[in-house]
Order: sequence, then C-alpha cells, then structure tokens
Amino acid sequence: MSRRKRMLEELDQDIRDHIERETQDNIDRGMPPEEARYAAMRKFGNVTRVKEDTREVWSFVWLEQLWQDIHFGLRMLGKSPGFAAVAILTLALGIGANTAIFSLIDAVMLRSLPVENPSQLVLLQWGARNAPNIHGYMTSGDCPMNLRPGAANPTGCSFSEPMFREIAQANVFSATAAFANSGRLNLTGNGPATVINGQLVSGDFFRTMGLKAAAGRLFDAADDTPSAAPVAVLNYGYWQSAFGGSRDVVGHTIELNSVPFTIIGIAEQRFTGITPGSDYDVWLPLSDAQRITDPMRWQNRSGDASNWWLTIIGRLKPGTQVAPAQAVVSGLFGNEMLHGSVPLFHAGDPVGPPMPGQGAPAGGGVQLRREMLSGEAPAPAGGKGPTGVPAPSQSGGNKPFILPAPQGAPPADRQSAPEMSSGPKTLSTVADSPQVTLVPAQTGLTGARTRYSNPSTS
Repeated sequence: MSRRKRMLEELDQDIRDHIERETQDNIDRGMPPEEARYAAMRKFGNVTRVKEDTREVWSFVWLEQLWQDIHFGLRMLGKSPGFAAVAILTLALGIGANTAIFSLIDAVMLRSLPVENPSQLVLLQWGARNAPNIHGYMTSGDCPMNLRPGAANPTGCSFSEPMFREIAQANVFSATAAFANSGRLNLTGNGPATVINGQLVSGDFFRTMGLKAAAGRLFDAADDTPSAAPVAVLNYGYWQSAFGGSRDVVGHTIELNSVPFTIIGIAEQRFTGITPGSDYDVWLPLSDAQRITDPMRWQNRSGDASNWWLTIIGRLKPGTQVAPAQAVVSGLFGNEMLHGSVPLFHAGDPVGPPMPGQGAPAGGGVQLRREMLSGEAPAPAGGKGPTGVPAPSQSGGNKPFILPAPQGAPPADRQSAPEMSSGPKTLSTVADSPQVTLVPAQTGLTGARTRYSNPSTS
C-alpha cells in the first residue's frame, strides 16, 4: 500500500506541475493570473476523472473498491457491536444450513454411486399382475416398491435367497451380489458397549462393486458359507473413529449380538454403502445372518423360497446389452414362479402344503403373512408406513410389521388349497405374468433419495 500511496502522490504532483506551467504560459501571453489559472484548469479537464483513469491502468479497481467497502462495513459494525453479533450469527447459521443441505443433496441425488464403473451395475426388480403369496417380505427401503393391499401390478426388489443363488449360478452377469440390512448390532470388545449399523452381503459383494481394501482383505465366496468362521469388514470412517485408524485392528475379535467376529479388513474410504444415503459401520456375510438374528424371526430364511429379503445387484459382462441379460433373468424368475415347487402367485389366497409358523391354526392350513423390515425409524402409531399401509405401534428398532394379505378370491380355473395334498406344485398361472426388469443401479437404488424427492409418502 505504501508504494501505491507514493505513486498517487507523484501523480498529484505531476498534475499540479502541468497546471502551473500552463498557467504561467497564459500569464506570459498577457492574461491576468486568475484568468490564466482558470484557462489552464479548463484546458486540462476534470482532475478527478484523470486520476481515476490513471488508477484503472495501474491496478484492479474492483479490488480497491472491495477493500474500501469492507473497511467501511467493519467501521459501521464496530459502532454497533450488538447488531454486529446478530448479523454475524445469522450469516453463520445461513451458510452452515445451506452447506449441510447441499452436502445432503449431493450425497443422495447428485453423486455417482461410490463403486467402480457404476454404469455396468443393474438392479433386479420384479413385477407381476398379482401380489405374491409369500409369508415374509423384508426391505430396507433400497428401492421403490408397491405392495399395498389390492395394488394393481405390484413391484419390488426383494428376492428369496434360493432365487439369488440360482441367478448367481446362471452366470448371466460377470458378478452378482445380494445384500440386506442386518438391523442395529450390539458391539462389545472395543471399550464400552455400543450400537452400530450393519449390512449383510454375499461373498461376491465387494468384487461386484469393484472395491479394494484399505487394510486387510474383503470378503470372498469362501466367507459366505455356513461352515466359515464369522468375519467382518469395517467401514473406513468407523475404523478411523472407533479404532483410531490402527492397522492392528485386522485380526482383532469383536462381538456383535454376543457372537464373536474376526475383523479381516477395512473397505476403501469412498464406500459407505451402495444405496444413496446409506452409511453402514460394518459388513457381514449373508451366511452369518442366522447367528445374529432372533431365532423367532429367522424362520429358516436362507432356504425359504417364500421369504423374500435380499436386494440383488448384477454387473453386466463387457459388451453385453441389458435386454438379453434381462430376458435370461426374467426367464429364470418366471419359470420358478410358474413351475417351481412352491406356489407363490395365485391372487393372494393361502395355499398348502401348510408351513409352520407362529399363531398357525391347529389344522387346515396356515395364516400366511408378509413382513417388512425397514432400516428407517418406525412410523408413528396409527400413521402410515413406506407403502401407505397403516403402521403398527412400535417403540423403536428394526422390528418387522405385518402387512395384510392381498384381498380377492382366485379365479375359478385355479386349484384350491385342499387339492395340494397330492404333492407340492405351483398354483401360479401365466396370467400372473411374473417377470424381472433390470434397472440401472444409479437410478434404481433410491434409498434416502426417495424420501427427499417425495416427502409426502414418508
């Protein structure tokens, strides 16, 4: 600033010298002194304008004006400290709120999935003309669904584990993965007991996502077997906050719901979950689900074709188009629904052979039920759940709630439950039209994005 001040002083001096010389020339020509100076000033022009034009050549005027405005503003605030405090607090709150909102929108609506080549990932979504007659349906809100009672053309993205295994073995995709919310987990073995969020994933989950380990290793197919030892992979952020980022944690044993798990690795930093808005602390193999789940709620879920609880993701093979892959997967699903050993599509009427369950009548079949496991906080008592169905009273946690069975009688040409006594066979018909659509995972996995784009349904 001292150099600039000196330059301005030199400019003033040059202007004065120029006017004085011109004045003296006018006096020499016979003009009176006052008239001579007035004529010199008039000939020179606006002194202030000359100074401003010169400053524009020397520097950025906007920067100087900004500094002047800031200086003036600080002087005004200094004269009113109370007003200054309120103004600063208001600005801080406004900027902080806008930053938080943008960060949230960026995470759940704008940012690409935190995986390798997300455009190759597809979500499997089933659809049919009639609701499936299943006794278990669980979702963590990963994608939109339509299973309201009496809904036309119901859809969803949860499948049974046997269906997932069949699709994975069909080699339609270069890699296939399934996942489900484990619910809250009680963790011990690392200081005071805490409650964390977990996700159950298949052995090929991380390979399908194209992820690498920040430390240790990630799951492989051998970890997702009933005979494998219980293992866990930690979220990078949780590893930093709970274990201080120590690599010695690999091989360390923690207890989740009183079951010991060995930490085998840390997921890379960018990955907190495949679904937008998700943030899981730990990942566990699907085969360990029974170990950490209440036996009354497990109900042999892993081998039950009528218990749909897994979301399935496939990675397209290089050069493969969506349509051929969809035709194969839809064929597998339709064939199982229409010709499999377990009847699942028949306009929602209970059929045999009876399956054991809580509260089942003593004879003549069983009351089938549909459950939903939501990863979000339960809806208030008397309110509506994610599907628009009245939600039961719950105190908290990831507890299943019962959805009413679809209403309506089966068509006359369909068999009834007593006719099943000769052996298991499907009652589904071609009219049910069960099929699978492959949806780009980037748009199909909505998660928290659904709540923010359509808050009226939450």
